[in-house]
Amino acid sequence: MKLMFREKDPVKLYPIYKPADSSHKAYRKAHPTPDDFKAAEDIILKQFTLIDHGHVALYERVKPEKTGKDAVEGKKGEEPRESNKHQTKKTNKAPAQQSNSKSQQKEDVNNEEAQKSDKPVDTFIAYIHFTPSEELSQQDKEDLHYVTTFLHQSRKFVNVIQLPQKIYRGNMWTIGWRKPQTEGEMAGRYIDTPGIKKNFFAYLDHLGDGVSASSIIHRLFYSITDAAVNAANKLLTSLGMPHYSDANLNNDDLDHKFASNLAFTRDEFSNKPHCDDDAGATAFLLLTNINKKDGSIALNSHLDPTFIGPFFVFPDHKVAIDLRKLNGICRVVFDAGQFEHCTHNNQPAHSTLTPFGFSLQISQSCVDAFRRIFSGYYENRVTPKNNIPYYLGDHDYIFNQVVDKFE
Repeated sequence: MKLMFREKDPVKLYPIYKPADSSHKAYRKAHPTPDDFKAAEDIILKQFTLIDHGHVALYERVKPEKTGKDAVEGKKGEEPRESNKHQTKKTNKAPAQQSNSKSQQKEDVNNEEAQKSDKPVDTFIAYIHFTPSEELSQQDKEDLHYVTTFLHQSRKFVNVIQLPQKIYRGNMWTIGWRKPQTEGEMAGRYIDTPGIKKNFFAYLDHLGDGVSASSIIHRLFYSITDAAVNAANKLLTSLGMPHYSDANLNNDDLDHKFASNLAFTRDEFSNKPHCDDDAGATAFLLLTNINKKDGSIALNSHLDPTFIGPFFVFPDHKVAIDLRKLNGICRVVFDAGQFEHCTHNNQPAHSTLTPFGFSLQISQSCVDAFRRIFSGYYENRVTPKNNIPYYLGDHDYIFNQVVDKFE
């Protein structure tokens, strides 16, 4: 594994245009132009360190504190940056390292020594793990195919995320749990109710497939970062929260829980640089390419000269994961709540292939919703507006809605 250290040196990839109003149409008109996208790609290619293979642990190097005249001049020249309101103390240890490894034990000692001597400790940003197709076993390939086709089919049962103020190109869907969105709802699952009603029995089968897909996804990340997965599992279970694949709140399968929701993207997806509203120390991301028609994984898409993938970018540290000719898969474990990141894709749509990625997180808004539920806040209460009893928008609630349709 290679260690990479970068000082914070923010780069503005895209100009910011003010929308005429708060409508989706106005936000889309305020998106970066094609020339802006080209200029951003030029910046990435000329100024950024590109990572396209291997295993890399990326850290933010702490700048030496300025003293005297330098400190005064530095403060005058600095511009304040908005802090993450949910930011908590993060571990400086790369969670991608195996918890029982000698290298991790050595790093633990180094961190302890640095803390004892009051020296600043470099902060973990991301662990980047490329696995080329020739290093994947046949079982690995079958498992990956199962996951990508499962998520492809999931589009029948969840809505496309409409977020033009953050999404510049492509499409995103989310499965799992979310904060309340309608009157009386305490928390709910991402669903497309009309889509479920239209394909109800396929939806029931899909729930079962989701359990198998969840188990595979757990293995995909546990195999490279058991410490980070275990930490996320501990947080989720300590809060009593459901996993993204849990159809209802009460589920006894605790071993594979490590995220409250899973978001997946395709169709030349690009988004605005941002930090996520995460409760966990790390997010988990898998990047690959798929066939547009059926969602099957395209592990050898790098051999197609007409297909070029995107960049996954850390703009504050001038580092980008180069996916233009991705062979196989790339897994990333990163601090999504503290460090800005985005996907940049300036390529035209391909006729048969598309970049594909999915990320798993523990959403802070979802944590807040379930804390309120477990506090007893909703007991014996109705909504103040229309006196609606509070409910949980889980599978049982969805099932009853659909059954009522057939009666």
